[in-house]
Amino acid sequence: MTAQTIRNLKLAPQRVERATVAACSHLTDIAENLIYDAAAPCILIGQDNWGLIVSRQIKSGRANQPAASLTQLGWVLHGCCSSLSRPINTVHHLRPSDASDIELNDIVKRHFEIESLGVAPRKPSHDPEEGARVAR
Repeated sequence: MTAQTIRNLKLAPQRVERATVAACSHLTDIAENLIYDAAAPCILIGQDNWGLIVSRQIKSGRANQPAASLTQLGWVLHGCCSSLSRPINTVHHLRPSDASDIELNDIVKRHFEIESLGVAPRKPSHDPEEGARVAR
């Protein structure tokens, strides 16, 4: 398992306003999972952990409306919120669906436990460290 920690990410707070979601009929049933105010991201997940962030379900409307995708960690909002194609600044923010911080931590921990089963780094057959050990 590889992970890097930073005590304070200092990322700007983000928000998804009720009016933005209310204007999108395809998002009304998950609105409470998408609406939040002044939430600063506290975890960054790399592409090497794709199992946590790939879409398992997608809700989309018209081309000029945001879409939402359900990941193992919760709903993610993507796209633009007007015909002017203004990007939504919350594309990378996840809000766990009905999960507390402890549950979210458990999901991430379980993912790494599963991923690490039987995984060992492979060394090339011409590894100089191994050659030095054999020569001794």
